[in-house]
Amino acid sequence: MKKHSTWCYYPHPDEIYYHHTIDNAVISITFGIDNDLSQLDRETMKAEYTARFPELSDAQIRTLYAMLYHFTHTLQIGDRVIYPSTRHDRMIRVGTCTGNYRHVAGDPLGCVHQRDVEWIKTFARTEFSPDALRGISVNLVIFQVHSDMFLRELGQLMG
Repeated sequence: MKKHSTWCYYPHPDEIYYHHTIDNAVISITFGIDNDLSQLDRETMKAEYTARFPELSDAQIRTLYAMLYHFTHTLQIGDRVIYPSTRHDRMIRVGTCTGNYRHVAGDPLGCVHQRDVEWIKTFARTEFSPDALRGISVNLVIFQVHSDMFLRELGQLMG
């Protein structure tokens, strides 16, 4: 049986994106490339970013296209998704990815890269230790959680 990964998701902090994420049970990324990414491999995605944003450094390009690549190709149905909505209600939502990557051309918020999520539990940030919270305090829109402390505390809370 495949062990599912845990991903942390930090969308744009505006309230409209917060409601988009919660109300539509979806996670989405808007990173300046609006075309369908499902057929792009890593190198093609990197080339798209390099051509579109020549002012960015190699490190910035690597970070941006890697997030899109992982969102599109690495995140799997059944993986756990954590959404720490710090600016709005200071809760940590836990969900399960329920849908493959999809491209939604013309999304009114520009959220053209989407995945469905079923939100299953919500915890107050205070239910986690400060050390565990540091394990998900990364300045990326989406990343795989590797913090043993956070994963252990989350597992205990999930039961």
